[in-house]
Amino acid sequence: MRIATWNIDSLEQRWDDLLRWLRENRPDIVGLQETKTNDDEFLENYAPKTQAEGYHAASHGQAGQCGVAVLSRHPLEVKPKGLPGKEDLGRRLLTVQTAGLSFTTVYVPIASGKGQSGVERKLGWLDALGEYLREPAHKDMPAVLCGDFNIAPEPVDGWRHWHGKREDTSKPGFRDDERSWIRSLREAGWFDLVRECNPDARLFSWWWSKEFYRQDKGLRLDLVFGNQTVRDRLQSAQIVHSPYEDRGRTKKPDHAPVIVDLA
Repeated sequence: MRIATWNIDSLEQRWDDLLRWLRENRPDIVGLQETKTNDDEFLENYAPKTQAEGYHAASHGQAGQCGVAVLSRHPLEVKPKGLPGKEDLGRRLLTVQTAGLSFTTVYVPIASGKGQSGVERKLGWLDALGEYLREPAHKDMPAVLCGDFNIAPEPVDGWRHWHGKREDTSKPGFRDDERSWIRSLREAGWFDLVRECNPDARLFSWWWSKEFYRQDKGLRLDLVFGNQTVRDRLQSAQIVHSPYEDRGRTKKPDHAPVIVDLA
């Protein structure tokens, strides 16, 4: 089984990229972030197209910002949408049950440019996510949590580490309190599947600009976690640069997709 996550940065703008990537990589289940389309538009314009490609689809979206979706080659059951108590920060979480998995995709608030209050809102959202993940559905069956976390979990997940430069740990995405949340997630039994397969590799999923990409100066912000049952099925994990490179020829690139293969 092949699962994936990708911050698509607008279905409208990147539909052709997504379609080509789906055909080339044939994932069974995909979590998408920043779809930037509301559910009515998704159902009218995108669900029929994904169905033609062999995918069932679910969306929790809004126009212009945020929005998450799941595509699956298997029938899916949509659980209650959104993160309880945190919908004021946008539509950022969707859980489905499909192919014997509980599959959750998230778009964590970025908190940049908003001062301390923005950081506090982000941490509050993460705390609510931690509570949400304690529900039995995420423990009693194989479970995946994936998406754009807007956190580089460790120094090794940022380019400065590889260039011998010091991180600014006061900035969102690098703060100790954010990384502590990631550590608590691991302690609760969630495994970073990319690092399980590539513990010491230089891996990035986001770059600030084309120039940063050419210099291999990126961040690993797009993560796939699995519980013990999923980890036991883990075969390989990779970050796929091809759609990023295709987009970079004409537009500013953004995120690259992450693929995990399970037995």
